[in-house]
Amino acid sequence: MFAPLSKPVLTARAELIASELGNTEFKATVWWIEGFMRRHGIAHRTVRGEPVPVDQTILNDWRQRDLPRVLQEYREEDIFNADETGIFYKCLPDKSLVLKGERHTGGKKAKEKMKVLVAANMSSPEKLPLLVIGKSLKQRCMKNIKCLPVEYTANKKA
Repeated sequence: MFAPLSKPVLTARAELIASELGNTEFKATVWWIEGFMRRHGIAHRTVRGEPVPVDQTILNDWRQRDLPRVLQEYREEDIFNADETGIFYKCLPDKSLVLKGERHTGGKKAKEKMKVLVAANMSSPEKLPLLVIGKSLKQRCMKNIKCLPVEYTANKKA
């Protein structure tokens, strides 16, 4: 599994290696880290995606052997595919363009979000109404709304 590496971790590791080599005066400054990263082609990027947790041969075997048997028990219009997504409605982008040499600091990231469940069936374009799950049953932003075009519910752990 991949563990994100940050500049402070790289700094601490460089100073530890230097002390183990007997260099007690070495200090991994910001400029040293920048130079090290440039020399070795290391770039700062946003980490995205998830590792593939399932062995593809096991998945393919299940699809060929077991899935057809399970699907025979249901009509196509009764088979739905559903997925959830999160909407961080107050979150700002985590990247920004700044002039070289300028320092850009951000604030604390907003973590307010709603989860949305989307579902449609296999044979026809029947789509279930969106299910939106927020943290509180009566959101302030919806206090004057009489009718929502989605199903809304609340869960403190959403």
